[in-house]
Amino acid sequence: MDLNNNQKMIDYIIYKNYIFYFMSQLVLEKLISGFDVKNAKSFGKISFIPIIGDIDISRENVDIATDHIADIKISELESESVNQVNIESSHENPLLVLSGIVFEGGRQTRSPTRPFIINRGTKKTIPVNCIEQNRWSYSPEAKVSDDEKEFKLSKKHVNRRTKSALAMQSSTWGSISTMRETAGISADEAVSSNQMEIETIAFEKNHEKVENIKGEISSAFNLNNQRGIAILEDDKFVSLEVFDKPELWEKIWENLLESNLFDLLKEQKDESNEFDDLSISSKDFTLSDVEPVADEQSYSVKFGELEGWGVSYDKSNIIYLTINKQELASEINYQVQEQIQEQIQDIEFREREVQFDQINQM
Repeated sequence: MDLNNNQKMIDYIIYKNYIFYFMSQLVLEKLISGFDVKNAKSFGKISFIPIIGDIDISRENVDIATDHIADIKISELESESVNQVNIESSHENPLLVLSGIVFEGGRQTRSPTRPFIINRGTKKTIPVNCIEQNRWSYSPEAKVSDDEKEFKLSKKHVNRRTKSALAMQSSTWGSISTMRETAGISADEAVSSNQMEIETIAFEKNHEKVENIKGEISSAFNLNNQRGIAILEDDKFVSLEVFDKPELWEKIWENLLESNLFDLLKEQKDESNEFDDLSISSKDFTLSDVEPVADEQSYSVKFGELEGWGVSYDKSNIIYLTINKQELASEINYQVQEQIQEQIQDIEFREREVQFDQINQM
């Protein structure tokens, strides 16, 4: 055993980790600066604080997927798994796909659990969660067309609390069940527990309040040179969504605004909270290099009670950071958890039946 070579390898790993830590702190410090407290807006106990200012960094040209829907193809796996789908891009530039965006169609409507970047010409299998309970089917006809096995990339996002629960399928379904209960939506009004359907019905029932809420908070999402938003509840951070460039935020802010409206339906307008100052330090963040979903570099990110993801394309500059206070299955009513587990087992059983039928037809 060559002890000198082993020591050199250890020194190299320590040096590499130090460089990664140093670079990530520098990038993070820029990314999380620029809180514009003067233009903050509040509704009830929830406050929205814009993050503004371009970051003077150079990087590869990365576009946002929802601006190029026709260039993305999403489809069920051949074996049809609840928590995985295939995705490929024909767009000339790398495309950033956000966690919480909605894939409509297939056997069930899904949402990616992590943000990622996909290059032109590559096909990847990505992790998703189902956001539509009680459906695992195509059309009633025996023969299923290829179109039905595909998804449409929507510009819609799941609501913030559902996005916070994407860490586990059971947590996601639990969050949707809580949404349904909170909105008082019966089985007659919405047959399947589809997050988007529940939200649409709730907004129709509360149309006037929804419009009032949008009028109260929209200016915090649409400022010149804005690139992100911080969300506080009872003056504590619950969410942070931030890009490195204002042009990316400009393409997505309306959808992120919409994704926060449901949680505000239960709030009552109060006097706006005032913030004298607000800043956070990169030293309060923990970044860990993790296995990528597709063609990006991925980082697991922690900040206090918030957890989430960072995405970069060239290892030095984080393009997008999303962290939320996590809502896990342990926080969901036990009876709801039992119902969710039964549904998961039922879907897994039907998956095995499909696979068995495919084998018999060979």
